Amino acid sequence: MASKSLSGAVANFFLKLLLAPIIIAFFAIILPILNGDNEKYSKELSEYEKTFNYDLERVIDSTKLFYIPSNAKSSIDHESSQIKIVIQQEELNPHLKRKLIILNKSEFGQYLNLNLDINKLFNQNYIAKSYSELNTIVVINYHEIELEKYYMNGSSGIQHYIIIDFVDYASHKIILSKSLIGGMPPSKRRSGGSADGSLVSSEEIVTMIEEEFAKSP
Repeated sequence: MASKSLSGAVANFFLKLLLAPIIIAFFAIILPILNGDNEKYSKELSEYEKTFNYDLERVIDSTKLFYIPSNAKSSIDHESSQIKIVIQQEELNPHLKRKLIILNKSEFGQYLNLNLDINKLFNQNYIAKSYSELNTIVVINYHEIELEKYYMNGSSGIQHYIIIDFVDYASHKIILSKSLIGGMPPSKRRSGGSADGSLVSSEEIVTMIEEEFAKSP
């Protein structure tokens, strides 16, 4: 019995020795890529924030204090496997005032941050570059829903969707909410493959926001 335990420990030791270079090589390749992406994003964000003639972080911090996402409920139509989203909100006059900034909010966590990609893609004539111009905060809330037994083997798929809240910065009220749904999960899933559908694209989000502002005088 002791001999078996010893031989198992030795085998485990040599396995770790064999795996160690692979693990080190993996992190040696991946970490610089991640750090490079983070540095690139931080540099782009820093450059973009210079175009604002006010403390953007202070605006974001104040938004955190009053902003509560709209009450949206998602369900699944089991016949079509499609998401249905019902947004429950007070009926307000959806008059959107220019100009705005666009923020992100994840499903998990309470933080808000600037959505750099969307802000840069958006028509810059709509972006509030000074505090006196700021009228609307657009918050993009990211969500996902599990499609149970989506695959033949009984495993689930994941579909992504977003809720976009248009918030009047002066009154702190959500005056309009819209939803966009991402793609269905892949119809066939290989072993170890992703069960996630495609995300809502930045272009779709920009188009949605621009269309809503175009409706307002």
